[in-house]
Amino acid sequence: LGKRTVLRYFCRYDVQMRSYSMGFPELVGGALRVLRTSDPSMKAKLARKVGRDWFQKEGEADQNTSVAEYQAQLMAEPERPQNLVFASHSEMGSHKKHNVSLGVWLIHSLAHVEYNAINLAFDMIVRWAHCYEGTPRRDRNEVQLPIEFYEDWLEVGCDEARHQWCLQNRLQELSCFYGKLPVHNSLWE
Repeated sequence: LGKRTVLRYFCRYDVQMRSYSMGFPELVGGALRVLRTSDPSMKAKLARKVGRDWFQKEGEADQNTSVAEYQAQLMAEPERPQNLVFASHSEMGSHKKHNVSLGVWLIHSLAHVEYNAINLAFDMIVRWAHCYEGTPRRDRNEVQLPIEFYEDWLEVGCDEARHQWCLQNRLQELSCFYGKLPVHNSLWE
């Protein structure tokens, strides 16, 4: 059995023994908190915590905030580290221009890809939350999405967080950090 199947099995039968459980609104709220976190290390930790809480059915239930209220708080672009310098592809130049090794340049670029992938995955959860088959319909013709849609994106976001965390650690080993080199904003433009 795969890890996901095992987690779902334990979640399904373990919930009855807990006095609280994380519901769909809490998943959406957790995804929104990930999007609002700018620090790369904290974003990676929080993304993995939201995933762990969801798949293991932990975390406090919040009956006071609806999916619609969380969606209303979705911003056009997620929070980003203050130190990021955005440049167009033509302005970025090469590793030689920034006096770093090719390895550092590539790892920094991959860390940026992973950081954006975390944002994209959690954005999908919040942006499409109103289509969850368990929420009231605004329109009869509105598409209904099963919980697996959101769980798949949650799993993607957690994987990307793990990758981003590993790349950040490698950058630190190489006396660099995410944000030291320019990045592009192509995914959100």
